[in-house]
Amino acid sequence: MPRRYNTDVSWDDPFERVQDQRGAKRSHLHMQITIIVSDEVTRGRLVGPGLVRDISQTGLLVVTKHRLQPGQQVTLSLPTNLCSQTMCLPPAFVGPAEVLRVSSGSKDRTMVALQFGDSLQANMEFALFVESLQRMALVASA
Repeated sequence: MPRRYNTDVSWDDPFERVQDQRGAKRSHLHMQITIIVSDEVTRGRLVGPGLVRDISQTGLLVVTKHRLQPGQQVTLSLPTNLCSQTMCLPPAFVGPAEVLRVSSGSKDRTMVALQFGDSLQANMEFALFVESLQRMALVASA
């Protein structure tokens, strides 16, 4: 009698994820960015720093004092002063991002995973900028 189920087939068990399944390569990098958050109470904007821990073509991981929630929309400003002046980049890339994850850090700081918005991800200059940051991080770690 033939077997009804092929028990030798590999399958994706969501409870046994052992490897990182992110599609974009991340590079460890330390740089300061600006995070702009809409404040519902004052109907203004809160502007503060974020310290980048790693970056990929689709997002980044930052440490910040902002109190952010998953799903929240923020605006990022990433300065380009770390890159060569010959790249002819704007002084900063400014665009939207979505908060994916928040985890508590030390003291009053939190680790926040942010996904770049479509306007940044579709920008070829921004992609080249991130790629150059990744190359710099690779050289620094060697």
